Amino acid sequence: MKTFWSSLLTAVALCFIFDANSQLTVNNGFTAQQLGNNLAGNNVNVFNASITGDPDQYGQFNFVGSGLGLNSGVILSAGDIADAIGPNSAGNTTTDYNLPGDADLSSLAGFNTNDAVVFEFEFEVQGDEIEFKFAFMSEEYNEFVNSGFNDVFAFYISGPGIVGQEN
Repeated sequence: MKTFWSSLLTAVALCFIFDANSQLTVNNGFTAQQLGNNLAGNNVNVFNASITGDPDQYGQFNFVGSGLGLNSGVILSAGDIADAIGPNSAGNTTTDYNLPGDADLSSLAGFNTNDAVVFEFEFEVQGDEIEFKFAFMSEEYNEFVNSGFNDVFAFYISGPGIVGQEN
């Protein structure tokens, strides 16, 4: 059995644009442990889960349709996850929580971040492989391209046998 440490660091303003046959639902009110368990598959134990941010910034989602590549999972946002449902008909859909950013995200982005959601957990796997699927979306695309405003996503994993910090 191997023990891995995982940090999921995100500051993601999410926007989903799908065809009329697609349906996204989001729900908040989950603990960090419940979110971690949502991510865990067979033979994976999640423990010491923690999350920072406003409770409206994180939760679980279910998706019916094409184009996302995921049917359900954890949703994290720099804004309100309810805004991810769409439609994205305004150029400034956002919720500002006036929360701090994250040092790792700021370093990665090259600028100070804010309203960061930091989801961290430890997990133990029976085996020698682990797989995570994720989708990164941004409400800031396309109206803020080349403007100095950027959403940032990072997924860091560390633990025994893992050297360095790659994203």
